[in-house]
Amino acid sequence: MRYAYLQLGSDADTEEAVDLTFDAVMDCWPRMLGMENLEGYAWTILKRRIIDMHRKRRRRPELMEAAAFEAAVADHIEDPYDALTVAIALYAAVASLGERQFDAILLHYRMGFTGPPPT
Repeated sequence: MRYAYLQLGSDADTEEAVDLTFDAVMDCWPRMLGMENLEGYAWTILKRRIIDMHRKRRRRPELMEAAAFEAAVADHIEDPYDALTVAIALYAAVASLGERQFDAILLHYRMGFTGPPPT
């Protein structure tokens, strides 16, 4: 849920994406039981539902812009505009990473996970 919310930014969209993910998992559960990496397959389904939600709403992900603003206002610093500029540059660089690297950064730094992301 937290990952989907960071990607979608809306409680309603997050709930819909996660519900659709669980429905898809239930539909193919017998087949999934024979898979070596259940978590990775479920992760892929969730990521596809998130992409579908963005397409359905015809919008692009806003995670990086929101996170940059949060980073700038979260700390009590002398120059919040300078912090915002640095945060925007950092998040733009992270956004240009490949999918797996982006997920690793998001899961570790925004969500606190320390293990590898599901494959």
